[in-house]
Parts: sequence; structure tokens; C-alpha cells
Amino acid sequence: MKYLAAAVKKSDWSCAIPNAERKRKTREDEDAIACSSKRRKYLSFDPQSVAARERRGRIRQKLQTLRQLVLEGSTMDTASMLDEAYGIALTHSNTYPQVFHEIRLKSSLGEGVL
Repeated sequence: MKYLAAAVKKSDWSCAIPNAERKRKTREDEDAIACSSKRRKYLSFDPQSVAARERRGRIRQKLQTLRQLVLEGSTMDTASMLDEAYGIALTHSNTYPQVFHEIRLKSSLGEGVL
């Protein structure tokens, strides 16, 4: 049951809580967290499944952040967006090491980074 609470708490899937463990909720609460009919009703609470679900969530968040940084990233599919980000990183690869070296040098001397 530990994994059940951890998985539901982290992924906000209240529909996965068995009826016996649900708290009494008001009608508004149920409407706010109602499960869609297409969503799976039963989730696996095996530690590996929970870890994989969290890992996919972190990947999804990082891809969304990268999508915001890439010009027109919201209109591209994931492969095209990653290819575009890789191209941008290659074009700026010669300036990044110089900037990072200066930041490390300033921080080692005790000066402010910015």
C-alpha cells in the first residue's frame, strides 16, 4: 500500500485509489478529479512501474521545456524538434566552452558570476 500512496500522490491519478481507501469527497471534488473514460482505471503499483512512470514524466517535462526553447518547436514532432535543437547546439558549440570556462574561473576567484 506504500506504493499506492506514492504513485497516486506523485502522478495525481486519484481514480487509481481503491474505493475502500477513498476519503468521502464532495460533489465538486469528484468533478474536479473525475477520471476520463479513456484513461486506464487500474495502474500497476509495482516499484519498477512507478519508477518508469515517473521517469517518463520527467522526460515529458524536459521535452516540453526544450520545445519552448526551439523556434516553432510547438508545431514540430519530437524527432524534428530534437534534430533542430541538436543543430542549434552544434552551431553554438564553440562559444559555450568559452563562456563556461569564464564562469568557472570567476567562481573559483570568488567573484560574482553575473
